[in-house]
Amino acid sequence: MSRGSGIGACLIVVVLAALAASARAEAPLPRSFDELADAAVDTRHHYRLEVLPPIWIVPGRGLPPDLDLGPSNNNVALAYHGGRLFLAWRSSQTHFASRDSRIHVISTSPPGGAWRRETTIALQRDVREPFLLSVGPRFFLYFAELGAEAHSFEPEALWRMERLADGRWSEKERWGGRQEVAWDFKVRRGRVWMTSYRGDRYRASRPNVELRFRWSADGITWQDPPAPGATVYRGGVSEAAFEFDDAGKLWAVTRNEDGDASGYGSHLVTAPADRPWEWRFPERSSPRRYDSPRLFRHGRDLYLIARRDPQADFDDGCAYCPGPMRRLALLARYSMRPKKTTVYRVDTERQRLIPLVDLPSAGDTAFPSIVRLGPDALLVANYTSPLDMENAPWLAGQISPRGTAIYISLLRFVKD
Repeated sequence: MSRGSGIGACLIVVVLAALAASARAEAPLPRSFDELADAAVDTRHHYRLEVLPPIWIVPGRGLPPDLDLGPSNNNVALAYHGGRLFLAWRSSQTHFASRDSRIHVISTSPPGGAWRRETTIALQRDVREPFLLSVGPRFFLYFAELGAEAHSFEPEALWRMERLADGRWSEKERWGGRQEVAWDFKVRRGRVWMTSYRGDRYRASRPNVELRFRWSADGITWQDPPAPGATVYRGGVSEAAFEFDDAGKLWAVTRNEDGDASGYGSHLVTAPADRPWEWRFPERSSPRRYDSPRLFRHGRDLYLIARRDPQADFDDGCAYCPGPMRRLALLARYSMRPKKTTVYRVDTERQRLIPLVDLPSAGDTAFPSIVRLGPDALLVANYTSPLDMENAPWLAGQISPRGTAIYISLLRFVKD
């Protein structure tokens, strides 16, 4: 064989290897447990939702004795992987950004037993927004690094770690874009899907936040949708939860806290099953605001868990104030009212959200995380101020020296 043909053969081998690796990377993931559970729901019946009393985890008995806990425990992530239940959360001296912030990860098996320490992240800067995700046999922790100024929102970097063995995790690896914050992840339809946002927030100028939606075959390499790309909205929206209905149509709930031409509050968004990146927004925001939103499905029905203001809409006044002044006024009024964490049903026909039941919650509350146990049962982790602070304003809960605690509740769908 000539030298040229040998080089050609090597090139063919390299190309075939690259194609094979690409095919493996794009191979669809197996159906997630959530999808299998939804397929097993008996849709011939109507269901009512029951919430069992909370089990207090942080602080609580059974935690590893060497955990360095602050009074403020929030930003909760719950997941089940490899026969173990995992819990991650942010612990600090205060709700607001701090160099003392850390993220703890613990696990237990079986649920209800003693917790084992998995890892702790402390960067001498604020760390928050943890998310635990199973991607086939692999298990990831995603989180965000922010600044250390208590009253500033300064996203710096997104980090990812992979669990390698019991109590052993990979070194953190940076991913994502500058000033980006990842919010929601789901394994659906053979892929991992993710929402994130980036851009200036809480500024006097007109908000210019990019809401982004991407997918991955492995939870590591992320792909932008076709034109116009990953940005599905630009304006005042940050957190956005999403879920697919039983026909494959995407539904999303946004938090439009910074406001834009559509108003202030939230959007209920849809996208077609064959083009889930083509998010369709209403012309006007709902005046209601849903913080820390999480969507999940039960059979044919969609549900939202989010922070609720029981007293008023977010967009409820100062209509003739200049833009920046109005934004500050709405934020101040919202912060001085009590809050609850609430389960809503998504009325897909009338495209509205219907509150069903409040979870244990008071003061500073609402960063839910959901684990499916079966067709009609799920676990929800959440944080809250002490429950005797039920009438305390949100801000009072955020600055209270009594801090916040984390619990897990069982939610059951019971046939009527």
